[in-house]
Amino acid sequence: MNRCFLDLLSEVTARCGFSLRRGAALVGVPRSSVSRWKSRHAKNCALVRPPGPRKMVAADISAITRDIAELSHGSHRTLGSTALFTRYRNVISRRDLQALINRERIRQVAERREGYDEVHWQGSGIVWAMDDTVHNERDSLGNDLHIHHVRDIGARYSLQPMSGTDHAYAMEVAANLHALCDRHGAPLFLKRDNGANLNTPDVDEVLALFCVIPFNSPVCMPSYNGAIERSQGTLKAELARQLPPAGKWCASTAEPFVRAAAHEINHVPLPSLHGSCACHYRAATTRTFTKNERKSIYDCITQMRKTIFENEGNTVSIHTAQRWAVTAWLVKAGLMTINRH
Repeated sequence: MNRCFLDLLSEVTARCGFSLRRGAALVGVPRSSVSRWKSRHAKNCALVRPPGPRKMVAADISAITRDIAELSHGSHRTLGSTALFTRYRNVISRRDLQALINRERIRQVAERREGYDEVHWQGSGIVWAMDDTVHNERDSLGNDLHIHHVRDIGARYSLQPMSGTDHAYAMEVAANLHALCDRHGAPLFLKRDNGANLNTPDVDEVLALFCVIPFNSPVCMPSYNGAIERSQGTLKAELARQLPPAGKWCASTAEPFVRAAAHEINHVPLPSLHGSCACHYRAATTRTFTKNERKSIYDCITQMRKTIFENEGNTVSIHTAQRWAVTAWLVKAGLMTINRH
């Protein structure tokens, strides 16, 4: 790049009759830098040298690359990079080593995502997901702010969350779910994790009342319910902007702020919704199912689950068979499409 710049600057100064000082000033480069580059160019040296002390020992890039590949690479960070730099600090700079680590991390993350499934929902009102989370900051009394969040996955729409100084108890979860189904219309399916307060007779009674079919995420696999897991971070980021300054709010009275944050994120245009916001998309694409349709779907999924047990030789759990049956029915009904990256 600098060699092209020197050639271009020489041509401009020659054609216009400018001095080197004036030509360098016109392009915003100090004359001393241009003179230094020209001197190095005449000696066939690198025009720009990396900062820092020169390494006296040549680096074995292949060995460094092998060690980098064996590190634990996350989505944003790599464990063990500091220890690796301590090992190779005499042969490579921290900047160059970090560039190699970043490149390997990006490669491994992309490789992992090759096996992920990309799910597209054909409308809203099909599946809700619910989960609990804790806000990143504590209130003025040092209490945690616990949030119970329900989300329409198809529309990316956050329904009115609950919050308090303690996690939502089973009766509160059931009452909140009953109120949401009354107000917004019950979904066809409900996705939940294995939390003790989400899997109780009270919650199951509400689901049976509205003919909602539940299915659970695999144990210790939050990525299965990744849609609401990601939305938790979005909700908490918006909540941090809604809450008063640190030390001036109380978790027991923060629910209006939590609901305001949910309202705000529901009205942000999303690329995944083709530029529409969750509120408008949900209003335009909500699907409804009668009780007779729900009972017919439940019978169909129950039969599919039984068939899965017979074919798999009872080697899968009841929750696994339920997930497979629900997924198969959704794909067959055209309510969900699954694509590989």
